[in-house]
Amino acid sequence: MPLPTRHLDDLPVLITTAIPPIEEPYQLVRDLRDYVDTYLAEHHDPVVYRIVDVSQVDLTLFEGMNGLAEDAANATDRERFMFVGQSEMVRILADAAAQEQYGAHGARAYSTLDDAMADIRAELRR
Repeated sequence: MPLPTRHLDDLPVLITTAIPPIEEPYQLVRDLRDYVDTYLAEHHDPVVYRIVDVSQVDLTLFEGMNGLAEDAANATDRERFMFVGQSEMVRILADAAAQEQYGAHGARAYSTLDDAMADIRAELRR
């Protein structure tokens, strides 16, 4: 089953929710990357916020870093990554996404989806 991803009609936001059990994680991330690339080709917003909600899963460091290598490292300059969850892994993913080997995308970490959405709305009002 692909990672559930939806876009918001009123904002340039893609929300991906990781739901257990995650089977074939590499293929899931590749499918997600294809979905995002198609979305970017069809929508011409200067910035697209990519929220990845991992609050329902226990990611290992290995899984998190491999997901970043496949997705964030292939991202465009239009994408802004945001990770949502309560675990320390969320902070680790956000910090790692800023590193060169993962595409040097400035990523942010949030405890809740509402917090991430509030930050996006505030940023878009500026």
